[in-house]
Amino acid sequence: MSNDLNDLVQGFRDPERYARGRTDYPPAVVGLVAAELELRRDARILDIGAGTGMLSTPFLAAGFDLVAVEPLAELRHALTAAVGAGRVLDGTAEAIPLEDGSVSAVVCGDAFHWFDRERAPAELHRVIAEGGGAAVVWRVPRPGPQTPWLGEVARLMEEVRPPHVGYDEHGRGIAAFTEHGGFTTPVRHELPFERVSDADGVVAYVASASFVALLGEERRAGLLQDVRSVLPDGELRVPHVAELWITRRGG
Repeated sequence: MSNDLNDLVQGFRDPERYARGRTDYPPAVVGLVAAELELRRDARILDIGAGTGMLSTPFLAAGFDLVAVEPLAELRHALTAAVGAGRVLDGTAEAIPLEDGSVSAVVCGDAFHWFDRERAPAELHRVIAEGGGAAVVWRVPRPGPQTPWLGEVARLMEEVRPPHVGYDEHGRGIAAFTEHGGFTTPVRHELPFERVSDADGVVAYVASASFVALLGEERRAGLLQDVRSVLPDGELRVPHVAELWITRRGG
């Protein structure tokens, strides 16, 4: 494994588990990013930390010239099946295998908090062409009065979540762009959406978290059993928000 990768990232090595547990990004993400960064439909877009291609796929379908970079071999296999081998590269946010100024924009789905706070923004600045920008996206479940069980699931996950340098609930390391100095202040956008699921789907979501996957077998099984015990039967409508932070490359 690359020295650039946080040890917790090893928990993402099962692409099927990740795909079962995670919801798609809302389609409006592509349009919002394209509008805010003023992208032509054939612009070259880099998806960094692309995983299984859940964010790559809608940008490719929209007509963008997509290239996806992912460091984990297991996930690159699934990514290749999603977008084609010619668009997939082995690399990290700290060592991107692309030339200077070679992309119009970078997108990043649910991964930015894993990156080195100093080296990653410098690499993104290097590969983004003048006038381009970056969009960082997270899919965030939002507990509400109709879903009291969702708050209980979050509490159970927090009990086993290890400390993670650079992670915070109110930005997830996004201040790294400002600290670098070569980007405009990131602007936050929200796109509400809903995932229709059931108890199995919610349990799969919890199981897809890297730190849950790395728990010992007995402790992981106990956590997932506790999660299932707080979930109602039948269809579950899980409110989410796609949280986007968009910034432009400066000088």
